[in-house]
Amino acid sequence: MSRRAETAAAAAGRARRRRGALLSAVLGVAVILASTPLSLLIADLDWLRAAALAAATVCGVGVLGRLALRPTILLPLLQGGALALLVLAVEMHGGILPTGGPADLLRGQVPLVTEGFTALTMEVPPVALGAEARAVLILLVGVVVLALDVLCAEGGWWGVSAVLLLCFQLVPALMHPEGAPWYVIAGPTLGALLVLGAGASHGRFDGRRAAVGVLCALLVAGAAPQVAAVLPTPARPALPLDIGSVTGQGSTQPLGPTMIDDSISVRRDLLQAEETTVLTYATDAPTPDYLRLRTLREFTGEEFVEGALAGEDPMPFTGGFSSTSEIRISGLVSDRLPVPAGQEFTGMVLHGGESEALMIQSGSVALAGAPRDLSGWQYEISGAAQEPAPEQLRGIDVQAAGAELPRGYLDIEAPDEVGALAEQIVGEAGASGGYDSARALEDYFHGFAYSVTARTPRGADPIQSFLDDRVGYCEQFAGTFALMMNHLGYPTRVSIGFTAGQSTGTSNVVTNRNAHAWPEVYFGPEVGWVRFEPTPATSGNGIAPPPIAPEDPGEEIPVTAPEAESLSPTTAPVSPSAAPSATAIPATEDPRSSAAQLERGALIGLAVALAAAALIGAAVLGRRRAARRREEGWEEIAVRGGGAQASRASAESARRAAGLLAWSEVQEHMRRRDRRIRLLGWTGAWGRPPRALRLDPSRPPAAAMEGLLRDAGADPAAPVHRAGARVADAVADARYAPEPAVCGAVDVGAVDGGPADPAGPAAAASAGSGADVVASLRQDADDLLALLRERRRP
Repeated sequence: MSRRAETAAAAAGRARRRRGALLSAVLGVAVILASTPLSLLIADLDWLRAAALAAATVCGVGVLGRLALRPTILLPLLQGGALALLVLAVEMHGGILPTGGPADLLRGQVPLVTEGFTALTMEVPPVALGAEARAVLILLVGVVVLALDVLCAEGGWWGVSAVLLLCFQLVPALMHPEGAPWYVIAGPTLGALLVLGAGASHGRFDGRRAAVGVLCALLVAGAAPQVAAVLPTPARPALPLDIGSVTGQGSTQPLGPTMIDDSISVRRDLLQAEETTVLTYATDAPTPDYLRLRTLREFTGEEFVEGALAGEDPMPFTGGFSSTSEIRISGLVSDRLPVPAGQEFTGMVLHGGESEALMIQSGSVALAGAPRDLSGWQYEISGAAQEPAPEQLRGIDVQAAGAELPRGYLDIEAPDEVGALAEQIVGEAGASGGYDSARALEDYFHGFAYSVTARTPRGADPIQSFLDDRVGYCEQFAGTFALMMNHLGYPTRVSIGFTAGQSTGTSNVVTNRNAHAWPEVYFGPEVGWVRFEPTPATSGNGIAPPPIAPEDPGEEIPVTAPEAESLSPTTAPVSPSAAPSATAIPATEDPRSSAAQLERGALIGLAVALAAAALIGAAVLGRRRAARRREEGWEEIAVRGGGAQASRASAESARRAAGLLAWSEVQEHMRRRDRRIRLLGWTGAWGRPPRALRLDPSRPPAAAMEGLLRDAGADPAAPVHRAGARVADAVADARYAPEPAVCGAVDVGAVDGGPADPAGPAAAASAGSGADVVASLRQDADDLLALLRERRRP
């Protein structure tokens, strides 16, 4: 193969590798954009972190490898190795990296991957990632990115890669059928457009294609919110109180191990991304109370259920105050009417012409028949309530009051471990009696964290997992509180309903986000069922203290909370004086409030990705313009040299101009190299310390070129030395030799009988046609630039 063919092949290989590196970089940005549907499945911004880490690692190694390796056949192995190191680093950061030798490290990955995959597939979205799940998510995203990188950048199947990125839109369709924000559709679309644009350019920047691609991307991003608002969505009740079986509608996706019968669990409502209004109500009571739908009075050993109906609620009491509440339902499917908790019902009036048989059953108002859509129902309920004082509750023998309940009304027996912990809590708090015991348990649970995405591992006991992890949602707090109180002999049930909602001044608005579970303790016929609140209050969950009069400031309160961290079935007691204040409740951010954060994060991510794409496009455009100007410069000189019939003087003039152009290109490359060294010399990419290459302007062209090639480490016998000499000779002639006179196509020297070529016989003999001279010097310039690029590290 001739030198020219070898050079052309090398140039083609370099161009192919540069194009592969560009496609790999664009793919990394596209994957981050296309991962926006994961925001529906992963809580907070863990989806963005996982996608960014995986894409940066795999595509970053792909870009560097394609620019540095020849050939790139082993590059996927390097990318896979980098991904494995990333996963190990994430495991180390999470404190779950197996210890021991390499064999132990490999064997330990099996249970970690199994646990992480189970968490991702079995939990209710959005999933709060633990360390195992985070590592598995990064591994899965990284494998997808690696496969796409091989298809797109190595195999050139950028069209297939774009289609696969569009398939990310199936996530909301398959796993979030009730609808999704606009950005989960716009993200994969923009990512696919980026890959299509980069692949269709074939290594050349096409301004028209780029403009069309940017226009399409902007149209998608701008039209997605409007189109999403008018597209049909699956019909569903505003609140199937998921309570899915109660309504007969709603999701049937399993929640995993829980403490409340899945058919009446409120957890799904708390996890819904969309907030919907359930009802509005106005009351003349001093403080709006919770609204009860039903009560749970039986524990099966695994979960709380309603149990057999026990007739009318044993709730009558005397005294207190009368109140009237008007309730208007706007979105609820149920066979129960929401009624204020803690009241003895004295009357109910249905408005709108409804004629229904109503039954008061265990503190709830039941409708005859199956659950139905109650939207539009409006009713007024009257009742008597009171705000008992702590000293009044302390004076009641709650255990004796429980004996007055109908036989079988409560069927709740706590596991031994839970009972032992209850005794430890009240013992260390110095509590005696039902009220002080309930307050001690409240203070203990207020040391926990609240999260609706709390996860119970597969096969684990949800109660023990809750107590060990010290994080949970309202059903776990209410259920465990009820188990402990019943173990201590104080009759307690669990109620399901809503918190009081948000006040609008004249009424309260209750949404699905106010779905709640709480315990109620029976204090006898004079007081009735009294609500307690073990669930920690967090921003937006609407949790309020129980309707009990405040303590007398002058009275010494015997109940003090033990140190939260010290109480577990196996820990030693601590001094009651170390108890935290009831007002100093550590609260975590409500996961439900992360929806706006997710949208902001997605918008910021899209903006950053678009800005990065714009910068990449601008850089490519600048390089293409520079290449076009270079092409035009060489073509102009070739035209000046003429064809085979041109005079030798014209060819010599073109040779000198081509030499000067080649010289200027080498000088410009040296200036760019110096700028890069100033910015990135600390990386060691140009040696330590970096050595600047230059054409010394104080020396003759031949000596300056020889010095440059020597500093670049070129072999003295290499053909590039001859290429440098030809360029230097042409520059020396252009600078120091007389300009050849040209008249038409005939040399003036020939007409006068003088020499045909003032540059001398050697130059005239070697010149040939002007076009050949220009092409030869251009190839010499390409060889010099290729050497300087390859010898980046001198």
